[in-house]
Amino acid sequence: MDLRETLHRHVDDGTLPGAVAIVDTGGRREVVAVGSVDAEGSRPMAEDTLFRFASITKPITAAALLVLVDDGRLALDDPIGRRLPELAEPKVVRTPASALDDVVPAKRPITGVVQPGFTRVAEQRYVSRPSPCTGTAPASPGA
Repeated sequence: MDLRETLHRHVDDGTLPGAVAIVDTGGRREVVAVGSVDAEGSRPMAEDTLFRFASITKPITAAALLVLVDDGRLALDDPIGRRLPELAEPKVVRTPASALDDVVPAKRPITGVVQPGFTRVAEQRYVSRPSPCTGTAPASPGA
């Protein structure tokens, strides 16, 4: 499936009224515009259509980071302290129930990679295994 077909699929299923995508790979640039500028279809999307962005800092930063990874200039498991020395010696709260000033040195450096043992709070609210940062188990529910 090419870029135009991919964008059209999202327009055709109603996810988006229109879209513009630019892909540049090895100096070969492809620009595709599909659909309309609004849900009413008042005018077609064009390659030079202006967009208003809000809350886009994290996705733009992530895309820039992945370009650096793709270019081999950065690895996701590089300690962040190599680039930001002020984050070279992170501290963490001793336990989830501790006061915010009850901190200890983290057991490992901050990296871009999720380490084994981490869980998503939304998926699993209480975890009984030790934290990979502090080595202590979190307080049990109701404690």
